[in-house]
Formats: sequence, C-alpha cells, structure tokens
Amino acid sequence: MTLEQFLVWLIGGGSVIALSWLAEQSTWFQGLSVVMKRLVMFGGSATFGLGALAVVTYVPPEVLEQLSPWFSIIAATFVSVFLNQAAHKFDPDR
Repeated sequence: MTLEQFLVWLIGGGSVIALSWLAEQSTWFQGLSVVMKRLVMFGGSATFGLGALAVVTYVPPEVLEQLSPWFSIIAATFVSVFLNQAAHKFDPDR
C-alpha cells in the first residue's frame, strides 16, 4: 500500500479501524466509560479522516513522494510485527 492509498483509505472510513486498533492498545482508553469511548472514537476518527483529507488536498505531491519511502518502511515494519504476533498467538509452542 502506498502512502497515497493509505491516506485515501483513512479518508474513506479506515480512520475508524486505525483509531480503534490504537485505542484498544491503550489502558487509558480502556478505563473510559462507554459514552466517553464513543465520543473519543467519533472525534478521533473524524480528526484522522479530516487530517488525511487535508494532507491529500494541501500537501504538494512532491512532498508526498519524498515521504513515501519512509511510509513504506513503517508500513512494512508494522505488517511484520503484526504477522509475527499472530503467528505466536496461533502457535504458542514457537
């Protein structure tokens, strides 16, 4: 996935998935009431999506192109760590 594709994914609703994953990792978020969790998810998701839209709209394509290799490294690292954790979850003897 390229940086541009990721930003479009965030704009199209992926911000909810991304924030949900991040929030579930946080003990701070886990301690909130159900109503506060709902408000944080709504506000944070809207902020992520609108932020991605602002980047796509206002950041020059040349800058996004320069940032693309950095994004690729971060994305590949995330996928590798996530798959490693999944492998350990499904095969506890590893």
